[in-house]
Amino acid sequence: MKKNLTFTFVICLIISVIAYNYVYKSHRNVANEKASFEINTFLLITAFEENESKANETYLNKIIKVKGLVTSYNEKDKTLTVDKKMFVILTEDNQKIKVNDSITFKGRFLGYDELLEEVKMDQVIIIK
Repeated sequence: MKKNLTFTFVICLIISVIAYNYVYKSHRNVANEKASFEINTFLLITAFEENESKANETYLNKIIKVKGLVTSYNEKDKTLTVDKKMFVILTEDNQKIKVNDSITFKGRFLGYDELLEEVKMDQVIIIK
């Protein structure tokens, strides 16, 4: 009886540890991940306008590197708009960014907003 109880306790402990590690995975570190794609904003928007489901299949939740021109920057919210068509949420403040700067950045692609006709990214870091 004691052996069965001990065995059951050990199995429950193992299952609990596995479940905890599965639920509380560590967050992605965009800075250390290699970009799956390198693209500019206009080509990305065009891909969604031509075939949204295929573009979602290709880019959604992937790390991509993008080149574009900063059209607005909100230092307080750590957000910027690139080429008037891409909304970006930065991971940290970057006071070197100015409107009309040409930048390259990397982050997680979130998707395309049909209503606003813009693409969105988060966890973005500025490369140059």
